[in-house]
Amino acid sequence: MKNIISMSLLILFISAGCQKNSQHIPADNSINEADIQKIEAMGFSAEGIIRIDNGYVVEGDIIITDQQLVQPVKTPGKLFTDAEHYVDSNLVIGPRIITIRVNAAMPSRYMTAADSAIARYNALGLSLTFQRVTMGGNIVINGVTGASYLAATGFPSLGNPYSTILLNRSFLDVWAMGTLTTIVTHEIGHAIGFHHTDYADVSYSCGPPSRPVPPRNVHVPGTPTGPEPDSWMLACIPNGVDRPFTAMDILALTTIY
Repeated sequence: MKNIISMSLLILFISAGCQKNSQHIPADNSINEADIQKIEAMGFSAEGIIRIDNGYVVEGDIIITDQQLVQPVKTPGKLFTDAEHYVDSNLVIGPRIITIRVNAAMPSRYMTAADSAIARYNALGLSLTFQRVTMGGNIVINGVTGASYLAATGFPSLGNPYSTILLNRSFLDVWAMGTLTTIVTHEIGHAIGFHHTDYADVSYSCGPPSRPVPPRNVHVPGTPTGPEPDSWMLACIPNGVDRPFTAMDILALTTIY
C-alpha cells in the first residue's frame, strides 16, 4: 500500500500515482526547519514531508502552501487525540453548488470516477451539491506523472473548497475503478475540510511506522473517538479496495454539511 501523498505510506491515495502540473514539481528538496515547526503547530505530521514549488505535501496527500504557513495558526474547538472523524477549522460556506472539472487531457476513466464520487456525495442530500462541468470549475482535477505522492489537495480557504486535486497517473491509470473512485472521493473530502480519520496514528490504515500528531483537528460530534474500519477518509488504501461511505462517514458529512 502507498500513501496518497507519499509513495512509502499507504494513504488513501495508496500505491497509486498522482498527476502533477509542472508548477508543482519540487524546485528543490530542502525543508525549512521553521516550516516544519509551523506544520506541526497546525496539527499535521512532518514525517515524510515533501517539498513542492508552492509549499509542502504532508501526511501523504495534503498540500500546505507557503502562504498558509505565514498565516496565524487557528485554535479549533474541543480536540481529541484518538482517531475518527475530524474537520479543519476552515470549512466551505453553503448551501451552494460546487463544480468539479476533470482536465480534458485525462483519460475518460477519471471522468467516470469523478461522476461516481459526485453521486456518492449528492445521494446524502448535503448543503453542498456537486456537479461536474467541462469549463471552469471550483475544483479542477489534474493529472501528474512521476510524483512522489499518489494524490494531493488542500483544505478550504475563505469559505471556498481547495481549487485543485492532483492525481498521479503513473499509478492511477491502471488502478481498479472502485479504488480510483474512493481516492477522488477522499480528495474531495479534504478539499471541503475533512482530515484523515486516523490522523492521530496512520499505522491504523497504513501499517508501521506510527507517527504521533499534535491534536489540533476538530472532532465531529457524535462520531466515535476510536478508529473506524473502511472510512472513506482513512489515510491509506490498497489497490482493489473500494470504500463507500460508512454510517459514521455519513453522520460526519451530514453533521458538518
